[in-house]
Amino acid sequence: MNNKVLIEAMIFTSGKEGVSKDEVVQKLNIQEEEFFSLIKELIQYYNESEHHSFFIKKFGNKYKFFTKENITSVLFDNNEIKRRNPLNSSMMETLAIIAYNDPCTRSKIYDIRKTDPTNQIEKLIELGLVKELGRDNSRGNPFIYGVTDLFYDLFGISSIDELPKLKDVSMQDEEIDFFDSNRDE
Repeated sequence: MNNKVLIEAMIFTSGKEGVSKDEVVQKLNIQEEEFFSLIKELIQYYNESEHHSFFIKKFGNKYKFFTKENITSVLFDNNEIKRRNPLNSSMMETLAIIAYNDPCTRSKIYDIRKTDPTNQIEKLIELGLVKELGRDNSRGNPFIYGVTDLFYDLFGISSIDELPKLKDVSMQDEEIDFFDSNRDE
């Protein structure tokens, strides 16, 4: 049987969990080069095909099938799909700090936010967006946190490198007097 067909079947049968390169390579006993060549063909085929309602995309380290946006817009009224964001602003800030500093410790989050992140981290772990990666070798051996595959899925990215670049907002020895600089003469 053709390895491309088997990879397609593995992605399909993995459902929302997806399948990783390592799982495919091990199961099919193929070289990584062959996997990358075949997955590239499959991605291109489904993305460009007007005869299929879904496409393949890599999120995190997993490949998954997704319904094309033009299909979901026909099938579902926007009012039918109501999504409640379970993340408040402090959880979003904490999640962003962990994502941009992955791996990240609780003290790093505290240094940036200036508030105790314990509750936010616990809630993010409950939601499956953050996971404990182990312990740091620094003083106290604090837990190290990182984002999960679900984070990649929800934000539609395949790696941390795809996050928007942060602007450098440091003032670098430049003092600004807000009141004087914004006063009409």
